Amino acid sequence: MASGKKKKGQKSREDGREEDKRMRKVLKVIGGDGDAAFSAADAPRAPRGVGGKAQGLQRARARGLVVREEEGEEEGEEEDEEDEREGRRNGAAEVFSVAVYEADMKAAIDKMVQDISALLVHRERAEHFERIPVSAGGEKRRLSDLAQVVVRGASTVHVHVFSEANLSKVMSALRAADSKWTLQQEGNTAVRLQLPKVTSEMREELKTKARVFLVTAKSAVRNMRQAGRSHLHKLQFKSRSIDDVKRRELDASLTTLMETYVAKCDKVFNEKMQQFLLS
Repeated sequence: MASGKKKKGQKSREDGREEDKRMRKVLKVIGGDGDAAFSAADAPRAPRGVGGKAQGLQRARARGLVVREEEGEEEGEEEDEEDEREGRRNGAAEVFSVAVYEADMKAAIDKMVQDISALLVHRERAEHFERIPVSAGGEKRRLSDLAQVVVRGASTVHVHVFSEANLSKVMSALRAADSKWTLQQEGNTAVRLQLPKVTSEMREELKTKARVFLVTAKSAVRNMRQAGRSHLHKLQFKSRSIDDVKRRELDASLTTLMETYVAKCDKVFNEKMQQFLLS
């Protein structure tokens, strides 16, 4: 029984040697170094945990095998390290400032105040009348080129025409500008223009128009907060210059700032409307 096992083992070794010889011949035919390849492949294995992986890769490469998985992992690690270094560089150059967004929100409120003021007081501003176009000398000219405009109070405007020849043209232009105005000629070169009193219907109409500016300002404030959140997201996940804790902290500051300035929009709007109603 023992002799049978011995013969079987010897036969297996002989078969293995014959297989090695055939492989060496094949490698020589295709141009490979058969002896070097098999000497590396037949090298004794290192004990588990002591260089075993490195020697295993060496034997695999000696046999002409390419370990794609291992090489892919090494390349991926190198790319990740490069991305991380690039992110740190970008993050160092990019700074997030809540004060910048606060300044933009304040500018949105200032713009709202300017628009509302222009809407509510344009009746009493000389510039509004000076821009009225007048046909004179075969061309369109501004009223300010032909006359001096003086505002008297909230409902009276005096227009002093420079040349008597242009008086009728100026009066025609004023009538065309607003049919609700009452015109009265004073002498040969002056016109007294009486503005209609502001009725409750007119006040409501102006208030409705002014509310459009309020909605626009509040929308601008909210959009700035959204832009800030997008910026924070890029800083955390793209340039990696801030962590999740810092992003949440800055996002909370932005949200508080937005709520504060939205409330300011309402407060300023109500104050302007109150002034208008009392005027």
